[in-house]
Amino acid sequence: MSETSAHIAVDLGAESGRVSLGIVQGGRVTMQLCHRFGHAPIDSEAGLHWDLELIWRGVRDGLSLAAEWAEAAGVTPISVGVDSWAVDYAMLGPNGELLGPPRCYRDPAFAVEYARVAALLGPEQLYRRTGIQLQPFNTLYQYAARTRSNPEHYTKGNRLLFMPDVLHWLLSGEASNELTNASTSQMMATGLHD
Repeated sequence: MSETSAHIAVDLGAESGRVSLGIVQGGRVTMQLCHRFGHAPIDSEAGLHWDLELIWRGVRDGLSLAAEWAEAAGVTPISVGVDSWAVDYAMLGPNGELLGPPRCYRDPAFAVEYARVAALLGPEQLYRRTGIQLQPFNTLYQYAARTRSNPEHYTKGNRLLFMPDVLHWLLSGEASNELTNASTSQMMATGLHD
């Protein structure tokens, strides 16, 4: 008799999310889509940001439905994983509190900062140090723009979490950064090009 395991996958896109249950049995994976939900960025005086409350509600609803599917299949999920775009982020404060919603990579303010940072550091040098294509929405330019517009907010922050890491933090209470997501930020030196 082959061992059976169940896992829940949360997949966030820029306008929708979905939660699926995967059951592994006999070397095969079967997937059940349990929930889909829509979401969109919100425009405010502070800039374009993600409706984290709406996203979090959609994830929680999906987890409840996935648990129902799992129970009906006679399995207990042993893991939850979140996949999403990684360049957007939120900051945690010194007491582990969220310091505002994650901004959206579509905010036009980031393109202005991209030009400033690229001119200051040099695009070739940025690419050589990080190995990441220069895009105005990369985390480096978001961070620079947000720090310039609200420096106090960032002096209070002591932990940066990328979008999938924010959801993992909400799910587990543990703040961590997954290396693949962090590598897309253009804030990590890869050492491959030096």
